[in-house]
Amino acid sequence: MVPYCNKLSLNASKTKYIIFSKHKLTIVCNLDIADTLIERVKIFNLLGVYLDEKLTWSEWVNHCVGKPSSVLCALNAGTSHTL
Repeated sequence: MVPYCNKLSLNASKTKYIIFSKHKLTIVCNLDIADTLIERVKIFNLLGVYLDEKLTWSEWVNHCVGKPSSVLCALNAGTSHTL
């Protein structure tokens, strides 16, 4: 934990970063905080919304479309087909 002002702290081991751009980037960047390497991600889930590097909604839409079908499959698997 790295202390900051206002009694806030940063847990470097749980921290990730993403670079937003509409262009294909080949940036190689190694960030470290308190000798902990920060992981770069291409997709990030923030409060249930999936953000990707190009700020498209495709990953979030895929997640939302797949969610109801997986719930229906689980419900169907749990029901008895015998009368």
